[in-house]
Amino acid sequence: MWKKLIPFRIYGTVGTTLSSDTTLSSVVDRTQPPVIIDGIQHANSTSLDVIPRMELWLSSQAYVRITSILNFLPDLLQIGADFKLWVMDLAMPYSVEEGVRDNGEGQYETYKTESLERQLSAGQGYVNTFLKVLGIDINAFGDEADIEWSGTKDNAVIFAREESQPIVQ
Repeated sequence: MWKKLIPFRIYGTVGTTLSSDTTLSSVVDRTQPPVIIDGIQHANSTSLDVIPRMELWLSSQAYVRITSILNFLPDLLQIGADFKLWVMDLAMPYSVEEGVRDNGEGQYETYKTESLERQLSAGQGYVNTFLKVLGIDINAFGDEADIEWSGTKDNAVIFAREESQPIVQ
C-alpha cells in the first residue's frame, strides 16, 4: 500500500553583517576670516563620522504543508511560524570635527571635538505564525498568536572630548 506523508520542513539561517557608514564633510564659513595656509584657503571645519556596525542573527521557518496531487497547484495548506532572533547588534559611532570658529567674544579659536559611543542591543526578535490556503496568507490566528520581544539595550559614551586654543593675532 502506497501512502504519502505530510511533509514537515524547517529552514534556518545564521547570519552576520558588517557595515560602516562614513560621512566626510568640509565647510567654508564666509562670515569668518579665511583660513589661509601657504597661500591656500582651507575649510573652517572638517568632520568625519564613521559608524561601524556588526549584526548577528538566527532565523528559521518551520511549517507543515499539505500538498496537492496536481503539481501545477500550490500547496493546499501550510501552517507554521517564522522566527528571528538578533543575537547581537553592535554599532560604534565615532565622530571627529576640527576647524576654526568664533568663540563668541569676537575672537577666533581652533577647535577639535571627538566622540566614540557604543550602542549594543541583544536578544531582540519575533515569532510570526501563519496559515496559507492555496498560497494565500490569511491571518487566521490573529495578532495575539504573534510574539515580539525587545531584548536588552546598552548604550554608553566611551569618550567625548573637546579642545580649543585661541588664535593669536
